[in-house]
Amino acid sequence: MTDASQAPPFRREDDAAEQGRPPGASPVSTPVAPAPVAPSPADSPQGASSQGAPSRRPDWFHRGHPVFFPLAGFYTGMVGIIVVPGLYAAVVKWIAGYERAEELLPFVVVVLALPLGLLVPARTRRFARYLLLGMFSTLLVVGVVAAGVAWFLYNRDT
Repeated sequence: MTDASQAPPFRREDDAAEQGRPPGASPVSTPVAPAPVAPSPADSPQGASSQGAPSRRPDWFHRGHPVFFPLAGFYTGMVGIIVVPGLYAAVVKWIAGYERAEELLPFVVVVLALPLGLLVPARTRRFARYLLLGMFSTLLVVGVVAAGVAWFLYNRDT
């Protein structure tokens, strides 16, 4: 087992131009040697003056990491299933009134069209799977908790 601090950082194909190679020259994530650390402006004799060095992503920001898309998709699905219906209802109520918002609330199901549309292209398929997993697992947890609370309250009153 290797030490995680000695593992080389991974770069995406998007960073190919920064590394001076053509975009299709390597797979999506390739190990590269860590970049040398530039001296901070405080260490320079001129103080806070910058030399105009191009900015680069921090070393901890790795979109090519195998856990990035599953976590991003899962939590996007969770937030989407919790926030989007409430935000949709609030905006429609603000624009059209309470009665019209009640009539239009079933159209929030269109939110499911986004992950289904993302399943079509191969490039976004993995993200869409985890997006759907986040949505359905959130619905499952909310449903089970609501059923448990309803059962508890019903048994408590009888």
